[in-house]
Amino acid sequence: YKAKNDFESAKKAIELIRNYMGYYKPEMKLPTLTYKKIQDYKEPIGYDVLCYTLINVERDITWALTNKNFNSETAKIMYLFAIVQNHYMEEYRKKVAEKRKSYSETDPNEMITNDKNRKQNIKDIRKWLDED
Repeated sequence: YKAKNDFESAKKAIELIRNYMGYYKPEMKLPTLTYKKIQDYKEPIGYDVLCYTLINVERDITWALTNKNFNSETAKIMYLFAIVQNHYMEEYRKKVAEKRKSYSETDPNEMITNDKNRKQNIKDIRKWLDED
């Protein structure tokens, strides 16, 4: 499984967090710590898994943010990411299992055809390089 670290996934994660925190107006700024915490998920698992985790633990996050008392917005963000931290590996494993399942369901003949096409492209490049 290759992590997806595209801009759209990061943007979606920010929007999910904004909604959970009640930051509905664009002029309302999230604590700076939020962006640092999101960046922490870039390399090991990717922003896409972060988004899946945020979506799947929505009930836990909304319950905690509405029923617990927090001293600051930063404390809320820390608690939100503690919930995410407790669940993200489960989501990562799900994505890996999905990838393996889709790979195992691939038609072997299609894989051979794709491999032949790739080898043909390499030969075509060599021919082009030899002409110089």
